[in-house]
Amino acid sequence: MTRSALSPTSPSLGNVLKIAMICTIMAVTSRAVDAQTQGASPGRVQTTEVNFKVEDGWTIYGTLYLPEVAAREPVPGLLVLNEPGGPSRGEHTAQIGGNISRAVAARIPMAVLNIDVRGTGHSFGQKYFMEFSPKERDGLQLDIRGALKFLSSQRGVDGARMAILAP
Repeated sequence: MTRSALSPTSPSLGNVLKIAMICTIMAVTSRAVDAQTQGASPGRVQTTEVNFKVEDGWTIYGTLYLPEVAAREPVPGLLVLNEPGGPSRGEHTAQIGGNISRAVAARIPMAVLNIDVRGTGHSFGQKYFMEFSPKERDGLQLDIRGALKFLSSQRGVDGARMAILAP
């Protein structure tokens, strides 16, 4: 007998995170629809492929979505992480992640940085994340800190207003 992924009898941390992500996406989408129905038009978004080195020298690759309003006033930042060992940012961007990131950047507005964490996608390195030792997996925190530092250093991003969205 198999259980569904969202079984109410045994919620795992992964399922709780999935539900939280769905709620976040629904809230973002709802806010975008509200703005659209009130006659607001989405702003333009500059999309840039980026990379940066983290504390231990690993190179992390990502996509930065910067709304045009950031040229006039600082906007909050949102870091979107892919699932370690999951689909790469390239696959993720072609799916819902890139569409949501672009919509958030344009309509809320926020600067959004999607990254491939170490061992995944363009940030692959020497081996897959799923093959990492526990000590190597601890390096994920360096990716997150480095990404937040990179995002907050971008012109037009308010480093005091940052959020993280992770699977």
